[in-house]
Amino acid sequence: MYVNININMNEAPQCSFPYNQTVILCPGDMICFGLQGSDPDGNFKVCGVKDGLGEVLPTGPNGQYEWCYKPTGAGLVPVTVYCADSCGDTCFTARQFTVLFNTAQY
Repeated sequence: MYVNININMNEAPQCSFPYNQTVILCPGDMICFGLQGSDPDGNFKVCGVKDGLGEVLPTGPNGQYEWCYKPTGAGLVPVTVYCADSCGDTCFTARQFTVLFNTAQY
């Protein structure tokens, strides 16, 4: 008698987050960009902020999130986001956004 056993190794999840860019805001406005997490094995768990500024909030089913930050001044906004699966594997995406404020010209 033979028994066949298939062993499938867990694959890490994937993060989709916009590339570095410049954002022009009015004072007091927030930056928000979509963050999508997925897992080839179907065991996606959560996305969040690993390092940097802002917070990640769920916006829908199936790994849909949004990273948001309210800048207090113009300059660089660094952030590293992550997505994890239920086996503990994680993907990381580091970005840097440049914030400029649109102010009235007198």
